[in-house]
Amino acid sequence: MKTQSSSSFSPDARFLLGISQLSLSLASELSETVGEMHGVIRRSTPLGLLPEHTSIARRVYALLAKGFQVPAHLLGRAGRNLSPREVDAMTLSVQAAINGVFGDLLLRQDNPLAFSMSMHGDKPKADKPLMLFVHGLCLHDRSWHKPAHLAFAESLRQQGFCVSYLRYNSGLPIADNGRLLADLLETVDASRIVLAGHSMGGLISRSALHQGEESGHRFVEKVSHLAAIGSPHHGADAERIGNYSNRLLTMTRWSAPLTRLGNLRSAAIHDLRFGSLLNSDRDRAGHMLHTHDPREPIPIPENVAHYFVGATRSKDNTEKKLRSDLLVTPKSALAEDYPGTDAVVRELHYGIDHMQLMWDADVYVRLGKWLGVATLVGDGD
Repeated sequence: MKTQSSSSFSPDARFLLGISQLSLSLASELSETVGEMHGVIRRSTPLGLLPEHTSIARRVYALLAKGFQVPAHLLGRAGRNLSPREVDAMTLSVQAAINGVFGDLLLRQDNPLAFSMSMHGDKPKADKPLMLFVHGLCLHDRSWHKPAHLAFAESLRQQGFCVSYLRYNSGLPIADNGRLLADLLETVDASRIVLAGHSMGGLISRSALHQGEESGHRFVEKVSHLAAIGSPHHGADAERIGNYSNRLLTMTRWSAPLTRLGNLRSAAIHDLRFGSLLNSDRDRAGHMLHTHDPREPIPIPENVAHYFVGATRSKDNTEKKLRSDLLVTPKSALAEDYPGTDAVVRELHYGIDHMQLMWDADVYVRLGKWLGVATLVGDGD
């Protein structure tokens, strides 16, 4: 499998059309937000006693928003009609970040920036085990490609594995991506399947396994191991802080319209508030500003070995309270107090952060030991 890297930024026509469409869509949302704020201000002043002023302003802002929406829709259709091509690393990274933040909006508007779920790397073979790596929010399949990981992947290949990487729209609800992954794995022909997900990728892997089992998919019987690396099984504090900030905006009628902009963040980011794996969790949550934990814990299948890996920036366990990895706390990454996880193997890595978990040599040495495979990864990788 060839990896593509480029220091130049050379977006293709689909990318530029997608960016243009997203910009117009966001401008439309901003216009409607300003319109709402304008209406609140007018109703709070003497001019608000003249209803025609508010009515006229409302129509102006509505027309302005529609003026952005129409060309956005046309650009989306034009972009979808262009043939996709493989893009350079910088373009792919920008596109992946946009998918993470606005992925569900991209899908609703048929924006060409929206990723479709696909596997990259080795083609699975019926007589070989498959190791599938699943990236997290705002990342992509090439995000794994650092020396320690590539050495580990080569170790797997030398021991008979096919190694593949998932690319997907990381802004969609976790449950939706879990269902899509379950459907994709049902089409894979391999002797057995090992899943390894970083951050949100671990949650999607767990959701896919559960939904596949609920749907009676045959691939479930082939899954032998599932590793969740830095996954927020109890949610991420950053999203809870973001949700709290958005709630503060509702405390006054003047700032309340701004919650419209805050709620533009993707469904996946909302799901990371508590680590929701099922659509039923979202149904129970109700309003986007919910503060209670709505989740239904899903069981860990007895026939699949699970490995939960966490990180802390603390150098050792002498600190009274271990620090997070910048995004996920050790308690969340290790799924402490999560029902039905007694058989899960848990390991905590000290002195590294959330992203370093994807590329740290020691992570792969221990992952190899857990899987029972020899690795080429050394301390210097």
